[in-house]
Amino acid sequence: MKIKIDDRVIFELDDIKKAIFKDIIFEEDFESEIERLVKWVLEHNLSNITRSLREKWMPLLGEMGIDSIPTSDEGFARVIFKHKSYKNRSKRDKKFPDKIKSISDLPPGR
Repeated sequence: MKIKIDDRVIFELDDIKKAIFKDIIFEEDFESEIERLVKWVLEHNLSNITRSLREKWMPLLGEMGIDSIPTSDEGFARVIFKHKSYKNRSKRDKKFPDKIKSISDLPPGR
């Protein structure tokens, strides 16, 4: 089983990895459970990042006098990403060249 993003394999489950998962997943539900798990990981991370954006930006928007803020996550994100002071990770980290560049750079256990 291969997990792909835009036709690029990002993870492959060989027979032993499948067997490990099947220790806790019913064999007849295996594919649907793996799909559910991958989707959950992405949605969970997206939710956490969105919550962090709200925690950071809600007070800032209030200070700027912006009181018409969409309630949907996508609408809120559009407002933030259009704001002149918003900088994505790449632009923020240009100021700090020695900063950790990737999650994979974190020490184990973090």
